[in-house]
Amino acid sequence: MTLRGVVAVCVCLIAGCEHAPPQSPVKIAINLPVTRFVLPNGLEVIIQEDHRTPRVAVNLRYHVGHKDDPPGRGGLAHLVEHLQFTQSEHTQPDSFFHTINELGAQHINGTTEADATSYFETVPASSLDATLWIEADRMASARQGYVPSAIAREKNVVAQELRLRFKNDPDAFRYHFMTRAVYPEGHPYRQSLDEEAEERASTADELRTFAAKYYTPDNATLMLVGDVDPKDVKEIVTRHFAAIEPCIGCRPARAIPPVEVAALKRLRIVADVDAPSVIIAWPLPAPIDDGYYDIPFAMRQLAGAASAYTDDDERGKHMMRPNSVGWGKPWGGRLGTIGAIYGVPDPRGTPEDLFDGIVIGRHRIVANEWAQLGAQRSYTIASEVRSVEALGDRATRMQQFLELYGDPATSCGTCTTCKA
Repeated sequence: MTLRGVVAVCVCLIAGCEHAPPQSPVKIAINLPVTRFVLPNGLEVIIQEDHRTPRVAVNLRYHVGHKDDPPGRGGLAHLVEHLQFTQSEHTQPDSFFHTINELGAQHINGTTEADATSYFETVPASSLDATLWIEADRMASARQGYVPSAIAREKNVVAQELRLRFKNDPDAFRYHFMTRAVYPEGHPYRQSLDEEAEERASTADELRTFAAKYYTPDNATLMLVGDVDPKDVKEIVTRHFAAIEPCIGCRPARAIPPVEVAALKRLRIVADVDAPSVIIAWPLPAPIDDGYYDIPFAMRQLAGAASAYTDDDERGKHMMRPNSVGWGKPWGGRLGTIGAIYGVPDPRGTPEDLFDGIVIGRHRIVANEWAQLGAQRSYTIASEVRSVEALGDRATRMQQFLELYGDPATSCGTCTTCKA
């Protein structure tokens, strides 16, 4: 097998380009009135009424994610997310999806992100009581179902997902290298290069300990969006969840050092791919920080400037294949984001030529038409509005607002006074 080089160049510079002309501040705020209460055991409950359709989006978010994987156990949070579907004290093994489907549920799934793990489904309003009983039962007792056969099976499933998403796709796996270039040793967003081996090495005791520590009412938020009455919901939630014990003191606060990278780093990654590629990445602001909502506009303009410059071969250099320069904000969380510009060199040029061209394009970004910023603002506002139209999407979005800004009802936009 022939190995061809993928050149992943991570540029982590805090020095920026010239400042754009001053723009009047814009705050994007979509106000969604909510009812909010907290049970004595710490479970936070948020209700957003919408009686236009007789359905309810149920989104239960545990404030635990990849950032909480124990050292040497990358992927453990993801594995626990899977195991929570297997069995609880009052349910049969592997009956969750069948039961919830019988209740008329749609859009059933669970996800593990950097900062949180969410379980969600949209159900008929008449099925809300039964659905919350199921969610409460697995919060209280799902780790009792972590039997050897279930653990072995889910380890295989998680390993397969890792292969499909990353290991079998060098273009995707480069993200792991980017996090290791941008985030210092010990930072919770720094990805392991061998999650499969680490999650396979986890023991039943480690998995149960992790779940007992993080899958507790005082580390969770229950979001309900749809055809509900807050008074009825409070009675149902109290009846099902109030007896579940919290884990006070289980999760001491961690001091996360800021990411301060002021030097150029270059990585060369060898992989079996059709052509080399160049990626230039920067650590970017967290959602709560100034500049976060400017990132898509700035990255789009930068990609355009880089593409225009590297397309220009009047200097006798062929730097990239046509239309291969793109941009992305591939991943981000409460503690920060990463942005990247990438491209595929022209066969007659070299990766170094393309790298130089993208860097020059970065310095030429100020030549772009800043009048486009108005159109970008309009696009962003329209995207925010569309994101809250469907019940399930709205519940997810509101959970994100709560995670990032401390407020489920408003996306802060350029606000600088909100709490993460």
